[in-house]
Amino acid sequence: MLPAEIGPGLDERELDRIEERFGFRFAADHRVFPAAGLPHGTRAWPDWRGGDPADLAHRLAGPAEGVLFDVEHARFWAGEGVQLAAAIVAEAGRLLAASPWPPPDRPGPAERKSSVRSGC
Repeated sequence: MLPAEIGPGLDERELDRIEERFGFRFAADHRVFPAAGLPHGTRAWPDWRGGDPADLAHRLAGPAEGVLFDVEHARFWAGEGVQLAAAIVAEAGRLLAASPWPPPDRPGPAERKSSVRSGC
């Protein structure tokens, strides 16, 4: 038994609105899944149809926030001083915001139009 119920999938208009609102494009294989059926009834899956936009944005920003956390808290910079460490984190954030998401060799939303991560 699945821990979530599967409801009607998203139609093309709904998928297009999600992509427009959050500034990314689903990769073709990831677009098929929510079109086939939308899990609901658990927080494990994003509620693309009726979810809180702030929650969805937070979920989308999570991977980049994790990278910046790792950059900021890595012991590698410890001897470099606080100001240099802050500059390194800022540069990592700038590079993440300018990069395609996910990287081309990773599955996930393709052709990021704008950065959800820019506020990280």
